[in-house]
Amino acid sequence: MKSKASEVPYLEQGRSGQKHRTRQRVLEAAAELISQGQSPTITEAADLAEVSRRTAYRYFSTQQQMLAEAALVIARKSISQIQLPKEAEERVDVTLRALQGFVYRNEAALRLLAQMYMQRPLTGKPAARKDSIPPRVNRVKFIETALSGVRDRLTGKQFDRLVSALVLCMGIEAAMTLRYIRNLSSSQATDICSWAAQQILKGALTDADN
Repeated sequence: MKSKASEVPYLEQGRSGQKHRTRQRVLEAAAELISQGQSPTITEAADLAEVSRRTAYRYFSTQQQMLAEAALVIARKSISQIQLPKEAEERVDVTLRALQGFVYRNEAALRLLAQMYMQRPLTGKPAARKDSIPPRVNRVKFIETALSGVRDRLTGKQFDRLVSALVLCMGIEAAMTLRYIRNLSSSQATDICSWAAQQILKGALTDADN
């Protein structure tokens, strides 16, 4: 019989804050090596981060998982540096195209993360955030930033609904759906995602003004 401790993810078995910071150091090191044109192993990332190799392997079961998450570290930094225009419509479009551009440049890594998330059931109680599944690029954060200029025109419920609707237009899921169901190229799919996002935004603002 497994002990209760063995059923708890390693990151949550005591000193979780320190463990998350150590794990992030390894990811930052891997991201640095990737930016230099390398495809680092867990050992190489651990050495650069000055973390013991044994500890690093507790956080990442495979090199592919580490590389996928490291790609997200790079994405967060690059997308957060985007200069957004003034108008909400243009801000949403620029944000969407930046996110989808990242998706197509890092398809293999994002497919791996999507596969890991697909292990979760669609029904039942939502999974806790503190689990063994790695985080993804936080689309919500970037969408909220893009919508900052119109937030005052919406109620809290309307704003949350708009953000949730725009999430459907961005990410690997939207790209895969349009590729496999509609057989669209990356540029065609991005244009459709942009068009859908603009229609959603216009509809939400019209509802709010009426």
